[in-house]
Amino acid sequence: MAARKKTAALAAELPLSIIECEILPRLPAKSVGRCMCVCKLWKSLLSTPVFTRMHLRNNVTDIDQYKLLMIDDHGTLTTLDGHVVHRNPEPLGPINYRFYVLASLDGLVCLGSVVTGLAFWNPLTGAYKKLAPIPCTISFWLCDGVGFYIDRSSNDYRLLYMKRGGIDGVYIYSHKLDSWRQIDFSEGLVSNHSSYDYVICSEATAFFGQCLYFVMTDSMYSGGSWIICFDVKTEKVRKIRFPHGVPAQDDNLTHASLVLLHGCIHLCVSYFVGDYSLPLPCKNFDMWRMDHGTDGWVKVFSEPVMFSISSQSFPLQRSICTATTTTNYDSLAALLDDDNNSFKKMNTEDFTTRYFRFPSLTHRSDRIIYVETLVSPA
Repeated sequence: MAARKKTAALAAELPLSIIECEILPRLPAKSVGRCMCVCKLWKSLLSTPVFTRMHLRNNVTDIDQYKLLMIDDHGTLTTLDGHVVHRNPEPLGPINYRFYVLASLDGLVCLGSVVTGLAFWNPLTGAYKKLAPIPCTISFWLCDGVGFYIDRSSNDYRLLYMKRGGIDGVYIYSHKLDSWRQIDFSEGLVSNHSSYDYVICSEATAFFGQCLYFVMTDSMYSGGSWIICFDVKTEKVRKIRFPHGVPAQDDNLTHASLVLLHGCIHLCVSYFVGDYSLPLPCKNFDMWRMDHGTDGWVKVFSEPVMFSISSQSFPLQRSICTATTTTNYDSLAALLDDDNNSFKKMNTEDFTTRYFRFPSLTHRSDRIIYVETLVSPA
């Protein structure tokens, strides 16, 4: 009894400033939400942008706060452990509307619908904001590129939208202004062909330092694949070639994505080796690290993967493994295979993997990594 009284006395003497600045910002986002119910003072404090930024700085380094969000063909959003997040995200209208998971940053996920356009959504809080209509015809499900970044000088979340890889226009959305503006990409994407070039941006992007990185492919003229680097400060773009020997993405048999591991951009590529129509086709998964000083590449991992797949029902463009990082500060990646609802969890320190599968879940069309935060999309 005496020990309990002593503990209670110490708690009562704990300065409010310590609680506000040292304890609450280190709690998981869900716990902070519960703390808002303690009193009006705490609710007011925990709802301020200052606390939100403080909490974000403390939680982006915690791997437990990162979730892998996946969407199936019925519009159901689930996490890696099978937990259903939402069956019908409110910003995108009725459940029969097809929608896509496009990008994420600081706990905000960018969703897109063919009918209702684009929206920012926080999966944890359920808060959302529909973006102002973009001044162009969108086709993000086919060939447009989307990148999410923050202008730290103004603390403004922005979205880069590249129409057909930048050939038909590039637009930047400002969260603060809720408006779009067009910029010129032509200097960095000079083409030797006509205006009918068909350049595809992959859905995978990486934001590192002051640059957004995209995987792009010239699918019409076999121009190969390359990385597009967009400097968010100067709004200039440059091309970075794929590593030597990596197949281009122009035949739907190669899938490439970018991840950020250990403070470096990594290119993850999976591709078929030999005859992919055989009953047991073989795929290779390679991981390359970018040298930011020279834009060169170093192969850090390679693994052959065998699959038993019926060639009659083989969805080529959706059957390739996709690698996504969980956090810049940890060493885990998720390698997914859409054909059989399976994935491998890789430790990128020693490249050991663990195999998981969802036998009861339907085909996954999109997935993205997000961190649970209190950042408001409003």
